[in-house]
Amino acid sequence: MNAGAVVAAALPLALLLGCAERAAVERVSVVHLAWPGRPASDAMDRDTFGDARVIARASRLAFTRVTRDAAEPACRELLDGVGTLVFLGEVAIARRMGVASPRAWLAFLDAALLAARAHAELGTRGDPAAVRVLASHDVALGFPARARARLAASADPSTAATLLRARAELACGEVALARATLDAVDAAQVPPALAARLLLAERRAREAVERIRSIAAADAEARLALAEALLDLDRRAEAQALLRELADGVGEPGARAEELLAGSLRGDAGHAHGR
Repeated sequence: MNAGAVVAAALPLALLLGCAERAAVERVSVVHLAWPGRPASDAMDRDTFGDARVIARASRLAFTRVTRDAAEPACRELLDGVGTLVFLGEVAIARRMGVASPRAWLAFLDAALLAARAHAELGTRGDPAAVRVLASHDVALGFPARARARLAASADPSTAATLLRARAELACGEVALARATLDAVDAAQVPPALAARLLLAERRAREAVERIRSIAAADAEARLALAEALLDLDRRAEAQALLRELADGVGEPGARAEELLAGSLRGDAGHAHGR
């Protein structure tokens, strides 16, 4: 991606990152690939990029919207269809495949800018702690294969690295490998959300529900996994009640809950695991 092809502008959120990282943040560019004529893509153009909050943020970013046919080959290789890419210089550091609501798109952008800060601070370091931070951003922002490569190169034996490796494997669709990785970890050290998502991937939604409901104080990520498991079991009323509660929260979990809730109200397919 040639960042020079994107109109550059100041990033207000750079103020949150501190002067030391501002130069790196100013190297951030955002590219959205649209697919005109596809209903979902046209709806995102209208509803998301027509939203006042998104317009305000995009106007202060090095941002461009291009159609899939006009996009550079590097972008098309990274996105199989509609989606958004965030670059730091010439390197893609975040991608969100598919369409997004205004809230979800802004949450993704905020996460990408935090990743830019991490790359600025830690990118030249090779110690295990730095590698884990970057790998965590890779998994969360659409590059799990890159996370696996980082972790393999660091040969970090810590439990934290093992859990990250399992997350990356699961995100890559390597379900059996993720199970083998987690089986080597004390079950008490496995985050409930990760355990539940693995059960979901194994089509064991009922066990995922039982697992999370046995926890006295599940966090937002675990409760979001619970809602997905309930949707998989066609227990929509329970799932929607939980999603409404979670959607009132802040940050990415709240945005994801809002999108899941909207999809379940529309009757979207895609939650048929574990029956």
